[in-house]
Amino acid sequence: RVHGEVGCEPSAIVDMDLCLMDATPSRLCGLMSEFVESPRLDNLVSTFSCFTGIVEVLPQQGASTDIWVAAAFDHEEVGSTSLSGANSNAVESWIERVLCVADCA
Repeated sequence: RVHGEVGCEPSAIVDMDLCLMDATPSRLCGLMSEFVESPRLDNLVSTFSCFTGIVEVLPQQGASTDIWVAAAFDHEEVGSTSLSGANSNAVESWIERVLCVADCA
């Protein structure tokens, strides 16, 4: 069935992944419908906004020696204590490595 949906021969499919998501439709909410509420937008929009903000501000910083960091985690649904989850030491380790390379540690 998958091969028919994507228009290829069954033998051309080497592997596949199943991604399930909430199918609840998005809607406007708030006193004046000023907010968008969507189960599929929360992490995507906040991550996109964060990284877009940094990319747009960096050129204005000139020769700044600041190191800008934005962290986006996967595994939110299965737990923050995973190897690279929000409660792991991954970000601390990465920042330490960056500072060592930049000779700031």
